[in-house]
Amino acid sequence: MPEPDNLSIPLKELQHALRNLYDPGELSKSSLIFYLGIRPGDEALASVRRRLTEAVQSLKPEARLSQSSKAWRIYNVLQLRFIEQFTQKQVASDMGLGIRQLRRLEIQALQTLTKVLLMRKGVSLQVTASPKDKPSEAVTVIKDIPNTEQELEWLQKSTPSEATDIVQLVEYTIKTVRPLLKSMGVNVAFTPCAGITPFYGQLTTARQGLLNVLTSALQAVPGGEISLILEQNASEVVIRVYARPAEGESLPDDVRISEMLKVARRLVELSGGRLDVTWNRGGLPVLNIHVGLPVAGEWVVLVLDDNLDVLRLVERYLTGSRYRLVGLQDPRRLMETVAEARPDIIVLDVMLPEVDGWDLLGRLREHPVFGEIPIVVSTILPQETLAMALGAKVFLPKPVSQEAFLKTLDKIVADLGKAPR
Repeated sequence: MPEPDNLSIPLKELQHALRNLYDPGELSKSSLIFYLGIRPGDEALASVRRRLTEAVQSLKPEARLSQSSKAWRIYNVLQLRFIEQFTQKQVASDMGLGIRQLRRLEIQALQTLTKVLLMRKGVSLQVTASPKDKPSEAVTVIKDIPNTEQELEWLQKSTPSEATDIVQLVEYTIKTVRPLLKSMGVNVAFTPCAGITPFYGQLTTARQGLLNVLTSALQAVPGGEISLILEQNASEVVIRVYARPAEGESLPDDVRISEMLKVARRLVELSGGRLDVTWNRGGLPVLNIHVGLPVAGEWVVLVLDDNLDVLRLVERYLTGSRYRLVGLQDPRRLMETVAEARPDIIVLDVMLPEVDGWDLLGRLREHPVFGEIPIVVSTILPQETLAMALGAKVFLPKPVSQEAFLKTLDKIVADLGKAPR
């Protein structure tokens, strides 16, 4: 086994580790463990995965940059090929590239990733763009990412979503913090309403988010009381937390508690939910924390794309999620299929054979029944302004990662304000 080299990481070793990122047997044979200076042991493989994933995510460009820029193409190749483990053929089709073009781009991406890994190992991280690079194509490496944010990003990648009984989750959270409640003299009351639908999201992040909420609340009102009220609307289960200080006491202006609530918000967001905080310090002081989590159920997504490989990719994206795909290749059958499937969301590519996709968008918008269905325009064309002007709800440039696709659907569903099927 070669000794670690502080000056270089062989591309073939990096490529082997990335190709076998989720294969413990193969990954354990990788000398990348030594090149990265990771101690062999039970946690070595997890450390390799985490470092590679974090390094790839640090290359994600700002949203303002064009999707056709070099920075975005390098990031998308690494994300799709190695983090999401799609084949070269699938990625080439998704990015509109030939296999040879993709292979050349893949080598460039690996070279860039090598620099990132070496700079992270050597502490000082800088912009990897040379003076000759165009500003729009510069590859910027994030400097000194906080450990908390690294862990949250890792949780987001590694934790599956699932349907969970929210009542049991809240009761578990109260049970966990009960010793702390007792030591601080805080009384807690929990009131669930009947017939609560399970929520759908990442259980680990939701559990940790609620723990952060409850511990923040009780530290804000020592000797006081906390009420938890569980409600449900069309698209969310809502946990309302009211923390009231002891009689005659006021709410603290505690930076530490505010930071804990920021972490709680990030955790809840990773679960597909939202968190709102209000400090009422006048009159009868109360700290209001409202947590909204998406309800479990099925949402139908109709995707029109003449490329069968794209439809297969979307099918993989939606597998195990709360979304059911209705895939359509023939644009002439769109209105008929919408009438049959009654989708909650339509995803439309405008580059279609025989039929103008922009015309289809207009016809859907003007339809007396289908006109209210939110439409996502997803295309390689830089036509966001036109798409929004013609009535699209969201413009989603290709190529699209699974994370971006699901986040878009989640945001639309949250805005719909109706129950799933």
